[in-house]
Amino acid sequence: MSIFLNACSKIEQYDQSENAVIDETPEVVVEENLREKGSINMEYSSDISTTSKEGEYVLAPSLGMFEPFVKDPSSENVIFYTQTMKTPQSKESVLTSTFDGDYDMPNSLIVPIPAGQVAEKGDVVLTWWQSGSGMILAKVLEGGETPFVTYLEPDFEIEDANLKANSFVKLTGDFMPGAPVIVKDGEDFKYEVMISNSNGDILTQGFAGFIYVREKSNTTVINPYQTYEVGEEIYVPVINSYDPGVIVSYDEERGSMEVEYSWAGSKETKIFKTNEVTKSLD
Repeated sequence: MSIFLNACSKIEQYDQSENAVIDETPEVVVEENLREKGSINMEYSSDISTTSKEGEYVLAPSLGMFEPFVKDPSSENVIFYTQTMKTPQSKESVLTSTFDGDYDMPNSLIVPIPAGQVAEKGDVVLTWWQSGSGMILAKVLEGGETPFVTYLEPDFEIEDANLKANSFVKLTGDFMPGAPVIVKDGEDFKYEVMISNSNGDILTQGFAGFIYVREKSNTTVINPYQTYEVGEEIYVPVINSYDPGVIVSYDEERGSMEVEYSWAGSKETKIFKTNEVTKSLD
């Protein structure tokens, strides 16, 4: 951490014959360089490269969210909005957006969306809510360069829509930016989304948008292409942990299911999406 001091001496001098007073009051401005290039002020590598190319879409925090986050990552959450890669570089790249203009962002917080993707029906893709904002997964109902999708959002209804060309990337079912994961955190299991990885650690976005550094060995990718049956027992994310439940109804095409589970001593029924549930926590 580097600290730069700029001192401006303000001197007022009075008539020496009338008990002269010389008042020197320095005005000190402190500017802090809070981090090294590429760092997010967490125990995570700052030496992260990017596969994103100039002109491609990416998902990353806005400048207005990143600045308070990097000062105190443990207490600030972030949202991953669509931005455009202007200048890819080592450790930290230059992004551009409608609201922030050009700004620097550590590569560890940049989720690439490579151009030229063509989707097929049944694919699960990483994109953003294109009539709203924010990183989201979607399931393809009709394929192509501008596929028609249903958003995999369990908490509120979003109208099916066509995605823009070059605005999505298919999930492989393996570790990759945007992949849904289950993290073993002590005795608990938590649903999170992978952002980047480095040397056995992965950076994730978890409950309420907070960022975590997780050991890859304690993390399992959720297979978004897993199929299910009505009556099957599964595990679903409830608040910030996984609980057992039973599938009441299932729509494979839309990647959606209704699950009954116990909460606070009573039976609850809720819609879940296939990118967040699992058959086993082993």
